[in-house]
Parts: sequence; structure tokens; C-alpha cells
Amino acid sequence: MLRPLTHTPYLPAKLRFGVLLNGNARRISPRLVEKLRPYVPMSDLFFTRSLEEAQDAFREIYLQQYDILLVGGGDGSLLQAMTALQHLQSNDRLPRRLPAFGVLPFGTGNAVAASLGGDRHILPLLERLQNHQHDIALRHHHWVDVEGQIAPFAGIGFDSLALNKYKALHASLKQSPFSFLGRGLLGYLNAVFLMAIPSFLWNGRTEIQVINEGKTAQLLGPDGKVVREFAQGETLFQGRPIMTAVSTVSCFGFHFRNFPFATDGQRMQLRVAELPVLDAVAGLPSVWRGTFRHPQLHDFLVQSVRVRCENPLPLQIGGDACGYRNEVLLKRTERPTLMADLSKERRPLLAPIALGR
Repeated sequence: MLRPLTHTPYLPAKLRFGVLLNGNARRISPRLVEKLRPYVPMSDLFFTRSLEEAQDAFREIYLQQYDILLVGGGDGSLLQAMTALQHLQSNDRLPRRLPAFGVLPFGTGNAVAASLGGDRHILPLLERLQNHQHDIALRHHHWVDVEGQIAPFAGIGFDSLALNKYKALHASLKQSPFSFLGRGLLGYLNAVFLMAIPSFLWNGRTEIQVINEGKTAQLLGPDGKVVREFAQGETLFQGRPIMTAVSTVSCFGFHFRNFPFATDGQRMQLRVAELPVLDAVAGLPSVWRGTFRHPQLHDFLVQSVRVRCENPLPLQIGGDACGYRNEVLLKRTERPTLMADLSKERRPLLAPIALGR
């Protein structure tokens, strides 16, 4: 099989972009599609409401070889499109280049959009793309791989429990007059304070061991500087934390900067929170801003870690509940994806590297 085309992360002078909208996502509707007609040719606008429609759209997008594909529908829609296009490329005898991906925050959570500058005000963004004002940076971005599933973040412990409770609350109130209490940020906070914290305090903590399975891992100080290194096979942590999570994006969702040292898309941050639950609650505003520090909050930069649990703990992958595990391997993807940073303030470009798009 021929190797995929390689490109350095620069945009061409004449930009071609497509827009893919998940019609089942929050705030996406046929009315939005009508608003986009003056800005995007209908041949470059893909509106899907089923898996079959999405598969047809992926094949057409792959053939078009856009410079940028804007995906509206949240983190799940982005990862689905990215995985599908990479699969099409890997099974093509004459591989075509893939677009850089930009994410639009029309779903729930939107961790990637919060980290890479996606804006729900899509029309000004489309005008920028049409005029190509050279204010859109490209970056090579890695993801978290958990049991073959790709996501921006994953973890076990309190974060997983809170997300499980949020999903349950949202589902239970969806058809009621009080559905707003289980949606978005308000729903997440209700799930945390009314359901997850009492459940966690009642059931207690579980002993875990975190082992470095990759190359050299680094323990970070409060300022983000390296204070210690660990070789492959060494134990990074052993104790009873409330949360053990990894991410390659700084935001957990809802602009919640739970991973302040995962900013370049190259490294995976591991955060182990051993502190009391009430300390985390008291520091919630600074936790949200990414400035919270605590002697029992341990941050690492890692490539791959294995987490072993004395008792099964809930696992979440990209915000989706995935049952319970006694052991799980969390690793950074080997292959990065070319992402478009859509923020108005251009961030530094990564060094150009040869990459199969």
C-alpha cells in the first residue's frame, strides 16, 4: 500500500473547507443550515441525522480533500468523523490527504472546542475562512487511547462517577417539565453536588496503583516545571485518590480547565487527586480556572500508564460511562491529527513535521 500524502501544517493561499453538522446535536437544526447557505456551497455542507447519512458524508468528504473540515456536534461528532476518515484513508490503495479538523461547540461539554478556540457564533468564523486572514493556526494533536477507543480525556474515580450521575439525571428528567435541571452546566453541577458527592462519601475510596508503561514520565510541580522523572515500569502513585484521569486537552468540558498542563496537544497529562472531596469543592472556582493547587494534587506528563484498582471503579472515556474496571491502560495515540486552532488570538504553531494526513 502506498504511504499517505505528507504535509507540513500550513494552509494554502486558496482555502477549501467543508462543514459537517450532526443534526442530533444540541442547537443544530435545519434552520441553522438555512443560515449557512450564503456562506457555504450546499455541495460543501453536510447535515446528517443518522449513522447511514454520516457514513455517506464521510465518504464524500474524503473524496473532496478539503483543507479544513469544520465539525459541529461536540467532541463525539469530531472523533467519529476523524476516525471514519482515517479508516477510509488506511483502506485506500491510493490514499488521499485528510483535512485539518476544526470543531464547533454545538454539542454538550465540548472539551476540544474549549481548548482549540471553537466558537458557537459560526457565521463570523465562516467569513474569516472565506477571506483567509491567516489567523488560523494548525497543530498536530494527539488523543487518549483507551481499549481502542479514542477520546480527548478519560479517567476513573470521582470524575467518572459525576459523569455517570449527570447522564442518569439528564435521562430521568428529559421528558419532564424540569428537564432544564438536568441539562448542560446546571445539570452537571446538580449531579455533582446532589448525587456524586454523597455517593462517593458513602462508599469510600479504593486503593489504586498507577504504573508508568511508556517512556520517561515526569512529575510536575505547582508551576508546571519538572521535579522528578520516572522510568518505564516504575510506580507513579499508590494510594486512595478521588480521581485518576488523563487528557491531551486542557478543558474537561464546560470550559472546566481540569488539565492546565495539557496545552500543546503533544503530551498527555495525568492528574491524580488524593485530596479530600470537601477541599476540592471549596476550591471549585480555582479548579474551574485551572489555577487550583494542593499538596495532594499530583500532575504528571506521561505517554502510557496502567491503573490497577483494589475494587472495580467507574471508567469514563471522553465523558461517556464505560462500566467498571479493576485495571485499565491509558495511553497517548501514536498518530497525531492535524487540528485547526480557531481562536481569534493565533497560538504558536508547532514545528512542521512530515505527517500522513
